[in-house]
Amino acid sequence: MQLKNNKLLSEEEKLHILMDRVSHKELVKTAQRVDQFFHHFDKRFVDRGDLTQMIKLGMVTKSHTLFYGEPGTSKSGFVNTLLNNMTYSQDFRIELNKFSKATDLFGGYDIPKYRETGDLEHKLKGTIAMADMAYVGEFFNAHQSLHGTLHATLNERELVRGIQVVNLPLHMAILDSNISPEDYLKVNANGWAIVDRIALIGHVPGIKDHGNMYRAMMKFQKGLHANNPMDVQLDYRDVLRLTAYVVYPDHLFTNPHLLQIYSQAAIEYRDRRLEEFENRRNEGNLEGAFFPNITDRRIILSSQMAEAFAVLYGRTHVEPADLVGGGHMLCSCKWEWELWMKVIEDHLKEIADLMKNKKDMMVHDELFNIKDQLEKIDVDGVESNPEVTSLLEAKKKLDALLDRMGFVQPTNIQLEDFKKTLIKSAKGMHDRLRDMSPKVLGFGINKFEEENDL
Repeated sequence: MQLKNNKLLSEEEKLHILMDRVSHKELVKTAQRVDQFFHHFDKRFVDRGDLTQMIKLGMVTKSHTLFYGEPGTSKSGFVNTLLNNMTYSQDFRIELNKFSKATDLFGGYDIPKYRETGDLEHKLKGTIAMADMAYVGEFFNAHQSLHGTLHATLNERELVRGIQVVNLPLHMAILDSNISPEDYLKVNANGWAIVDRIALIGHVPGIKDHGNMYRAMMKFQKGLHANNPMDVQLDYRDVLRLTAYVVYPDHLFTNPHLLQIYSQAAIEYRDRRLEEFENRRNEGNLEGAFFPNITDRRIILSSQMAEAFAVLYGRTHVEPADLVGGGHMLCSCKWEWELWMKVIEDHLKEIADLMKNKKDMMVHDELFNIKDQLEKIDVDGVESNPEVTSLLEAKKKLDALLDRMGFVQPTNIQLEDFKKTLIKSAKGMHDRLRDMSPKVLGFGINKFEEENDL
């Protein structure tokens, strides 16, 4: 168990950052600083880009993350490198085993206070109850009763031990295990609720080819490991600034159609995945999939991954491509990702068609508005009762409408033909006004336009 000490933020300072969003300009700068850190962080490892992405998403959304894989795949080195290079945060680190107790996490009991008041409470200093970031190694090795205790602590951010009730500052817990969730669930039938509350779950494979092994050796020989500090640090305040845009209102789905289509895609994925899961389970070929089903809760929370993608790129709104990010919560293996990408790409095409149709309608409405304005210009009236004022007014209106049509970009052949018809009609009206100008003004239209600055 290790507790890092550095300059820490008070709870009031954290709340101020979370409740008072930075400007969009500052958000872009913050996202760039965070991206710069993770760029350098990822360079310390070989083929761990997916895990780095999960850490970024977990931090921005305040979501807990689990890495699992065989021993010796640098799971602990990955997490320790991260925590060793964070500033303004307090972390707690522990490795669990089947004998681990609640007091290992929450501290021993305050016996003097118990003798004095009769209240049995934990001494919380230096425990997970005081940490911003927590690393819990070998998570699945602990007894299931301890998992039940951690379940409430991690997800409710609240410690309830008898009369002792404490709100926790915990931003994110990173868990790891040599045991896969699939194997854990085989021997712990009630463990489904525990695993489902872990938002992001990633497999850490071993190095398979000699090229990557050589790169890993060179990084180690150059001292690029957890014990040596990085050239750049991750400022926890920057993490909070990004989190403020994702976890707290207002949401970033400024286009409500995106959220509606995402919900449709997630439900379709869940139905198709369940059918595939059942078939594979009957064949004994799950290939890393372990969720019996995707819960409503998981689908709803996965929408925040799209918002996380947006803010990590310095945007304050979700774009269609960001919806792919939901897969980080909905998928746990290769075939699930392939299914999700097929489903979401079909729905992204639907979004593209919808946006095109919307643009078609906007162009259509603009051209018909111009048509209405053209019909209101009474060239026949000017011709039957020619006056300087009416001629000047009609010509100005025509020129303004021709300028408007210059900015209209038709999105299909039909609208292009309609625009050409309107331009032809407007130019015909313009020519009629030009032809009658000598009769009205006593001189040609060129002199008229020059004197009137037209």
